[in-house]
Amino acid sequence: MAKLNPITQAVLQLAGIALALLFVYTIRTVLIYLAIALVLTLILKPVSTRLMRIKIKNWSAPAGLAAAVTLVTFMGLAISITTFILPFVIRDMDFFAHIDYYKVFDAFENYLQNTVSQLNQWGINVDIETFQLKERLMEIINIELMGSAVEFLVAGLGNVAVMLFSVMFILFFLLKQQVLGKNLAVLFTQNEGQLEKALNILLPIKNTLSRYFLGLLLQVSLIALIVFIGLSIIGIKNAVLIAVFAGLINLIPYVGPIIGFSFGLTLGLGQAFSLNGPDGLLMLSGQISLVFAIVQLTDNFVFQPLIYSQSIKAHPLEIFLVISIAALLGGVGAMVVAIPGYSVLRIFIWEYFPEFPLIKHLKNNDAAG
Repeated sequence: MAKLNPITQAVLQLAGIALALLFVYTIRTVLIYLAIALVLTLILKPVSTRLMRIKIKNWSAPAGLAAAVTLVTFMGLAISITTFILPFVIRDMDFFAHIDYYKVFDAFENYLQNTVSQLNQWGINVDIETFQLKERLMEIINIELMGSAVEFLVAGLGNVAVMLFSVMFILFFLLKQQVLGKNLAVLFTQNEGQLEKALNILLPIKNTLSRYFLGLLLQVSLIALIVFIGLSIIGIKNAVLIAVFAGLINLIPYVGPIIGFSFGLTLGLGQAFSLNGPDGLLMLSGQISLVFAIVQLTDNFVFQPLIYSQSIKAHPLEIFLVISIAALLGGVGAMVVAIPGYSVLRIFIWEYFPEFPLIKHLKNNDAAG
């Protein structure tokens, strides 16, 4: 066979890479389903493993039965929670969609201007661009989209059903599979030495990511619960939608809490305006701000240290730098996957370069801490 010249080889390699990227883009939906199933596997695998260890005399549950019981239990819990919460969310969306937010912002702006004028009379110089505040809030909450959101939900039920079936189908076999990690290690290694290293890496990666995603699930639930309780105390009746949104959007580091607060402030003021008119909007905005401030402080000083310190054992400065770099490189999507991706890379480096001086130093610091 004639040997190809370097230029031809380079062209063929680029063509191969382009075809591979095109293939990945074409099957991106399936890859998303697989990614969701993998995350759920990391969360549910300890339950499946625990079921397999239960022995009744000489009988223990086979892998398939343990996976099925785990999957059915998870689906039952998910359906129960969704059935309980979804009617409230749809009700809230319908309620908030009929509020004239432009009037709300005009009333709020008048309150701010009057307050600023009073402060200036007292000798306190305050300069607030209220129109910028209105624009920012209107950017975050799309009123037209809210008005047809229920229709979008109904229209998308078919796609949701396909996604759920696909994810559950993949999840069952991932839970049932006992040597998936070893098979992947064999696939990507060339000799026994590399295989041993790969197997040593897979276990801490699995444990770390399992703890991390379990922590995130707990964080989202607790934030939503605290927001709901806080807003209910100050008189916001339709608070389920705000609480669910605040919990989920908090998954976006740094930016998420700001969006959640803006969303909650907008809807909270809108409800108060529709029920009571313009009276008390400024006081209510302070109360809503206080609720979200308490939530954010609790998240920063309680939830995040538990998740990041206990799961991935990373310094807060590491987390900040990783998320900042991810935001510059890939935006919001990269920020969401930055921490689990960094965790995997961190374990890989620690295992493959254990003699590197910096790695030794970091390991000693972790051991001392």
